[in-house]
Amino acid sequence: MTPPTTRPKPARPAPDAVTARGPDGQPVTFSGSAGATRSPVAPAPRAPHGRQPAAPSSPIRRAPAPGAASGASRPASPGWREAFHGAGREQTRERLAVLVLSGVLALAVLVFGGALLWDKIIFPQRPVARLDGRAISLRTYTDALAYRQNVLLAQYEQAQQLVQQPVPAGAGGGGDFLRQFAQQRLSVIQNQLASLNTQLVDDLVDEQLIRAEAARRNIVATPEEIDRELKQLVGYQDPNATPAAGAPDAGDGAAPGAPPATASPAATAPSAPRRGRDFATLFREFRRAMAGTDEIVRSDVEMQILRRKLNEQLAAAVPAQAEQVHARHILVADAGAAGAVLERLKNGESFEALAAELSTDPGSKDKGGDLGWFPRGFMVSAFEEAAFKLQPGETSEPVQTSFGSHIIRVDERSASRDLDPEQLQALKSGALPRWLEAERQNHNVEILLSAEQQEWAERNGRKPQFPSRSGR
Repeated sequence: MTPPTTRPKPARPAPDAVTARGPDGQPVTFSGSAGATRSPVAPAPRAPHGRQPAAPSSPIRRAPAPGAASGASRPASPGWREAFHGAGREQTRERLAVLVLSGVLALAVLVFGGALLWDKIIFPQRPVARLDGRAISLRTYTDALAYRQNVLLAQYEQAQQLVQQPVPAGAGGGGDFLRQFAQQRLSVIQNQLASLNTQLVDDLVDEQLIRAEAARRNIVATPEEIDRELKQLVGYQDPNATPAAGAPDAGDGAAPGAPPATASPAATAPSAPRRGRDFATLFREFRRAMAGTDEIVRSDVEMQILRRKLNEQLAAAVPAQAEQVHARHILVADAGAAGAVLERLKNGESFEALAAELSTDPGSKDKGGDLGWFPRGFMVSAFEEAAFKLQPGETSEPVQTSFGSHIIRVDERSASRDLDPEQLQALKSGALPRWLEAERQNHNVEILLSAEQQEWAERNGRKPQFPSRSGR
């Protein structure tokens, strides 16, 4: 018989050993005394001689994650929260960039729009002058400046053409006289252009005074008068009209700076009107060439008529007698030279002799400085004021004018003396300017024009538009 197989008895754990199953279901044995930390019974590996054993690993092995290979490990992937927060941060940055860009664009549009609003709408409404609190706007000044500049330039071109024209054979002295007149006209226009920017403000103030006085005197410019002068201005002659005898030329009696009839865009004199073309076409071309609107041109022509009519009424009131003085003067360059002349006079030298020696006035120096008799309104204001303060035999201190420095002596006075014909005509011609100078003293006039406003007006004024040949 086969001896019975003897099963080996399982090893009994040590009294202080404890058997348990690990996470993988395999038995794990711990040993140690009661109350002490259990550790596996398996003996720890002995280290080579002289070396300390390695620190034991964790007493319980963690089970690998489901799906992971036993004994292998892989890096942990970011969780859904980290992915969500990363995408959110990217979207936030994109939104912030869009908001910043939109803000910058909005600010740029706001700045540009604000600058445009200021430059084109608000700034042109600022006053360049005030008359009794009533403002004259920069826009009004700008429109008038552009129109009058172009009228003066057209006149200048005409005068240049006249100067350059050859004198016809057999013209005699008449050709030379015409050329000298044109040369003088060039000089006058140059001075007007040079002072137009500042003079125009005073002209606009004067125009308001003239309109108010004309209304007070019931002076009007009728539509027929305006149309008649407009036709002369553009060089149009109605083929059915009969010229009126003694009709005034558009330039006669016109105020300084007002455009006469010769200021046409084609430089055609009114004595040679353009036939075969209707008035509306000529007037439209004139407005475009002079950078004017219908309102600007008609208003300017109306003002010429009012000036002329008001001056006629004022001239009719000029008396034939007036207070006058008989005076002499010595004209020198400056106050220093005038002081030296005055010192020599005090030392007893003759006024007449010093005038002949030192005076720079060619019209009076050879006559001992004698100016003859003259009334008020005949000399420049500073000279006139000083002369009429003197009694016969008295000599003034140096008086400064645009001509230089004067030493004045009054020889005679008369409270009422007949005016000679030349004096009377001069006083009548200057009746309106003298009235304006006196009238300004009765009103509150503020001149506010600045260099910035002048620059704006030059930059933003209307530009001439010359018609093309196809449009003629």
